[in-house]
Amino acid sequence: VSDVVVLHQNGQDTAHYVDSSGYRQVPEFLQPPEKENPLKHVEDTIEQNDNHFDGIINNTPSVDELEKKAKSGEQISLTDLADAIKAEKTHGKGKEEKPSIRAQLKADKKKAQKKTDKAEITELGKELTHGKIEQI
Repeated sequence: VSDVVVLHQNGQDTAHYVDSSGYRQVPEFLQPPEKENPLKHVEDTIEQNDNHFDGIINNTPSVDELEKKAKSGEQISLTDLADAIKAEKTHGKGKEEKPSIRAQLKADKKKAQKKTDKAEITELGKELTHGKIEQI
């Protein structure tokens, strides 16, 4: 059986840990509690990895980071890898670049030009086979 006893003598408080083997002073018992960061609760609720509070939410390593570690010979957690893959599927692998509209229009214009050229050649071939071309 053990307990902490606080003695008040001459206006001073002292805390002592007492058990069957004796007692020792524990001054940290009387220290005011540390002010808790309000983000700690949010991080504890949302955080995917259960490491200590660091102020960064969902700081799980990415698949690329884990692959680099594995290639360099470091051990990686398969659970971390699975979580990273799941997170990337859920949130996408980052912002993918959208194709340039100008490049798309240019490509479509070339495609349309090729179709017209091909149609003209086909028409010319039909005229040749049917003898419709006039000599100048």
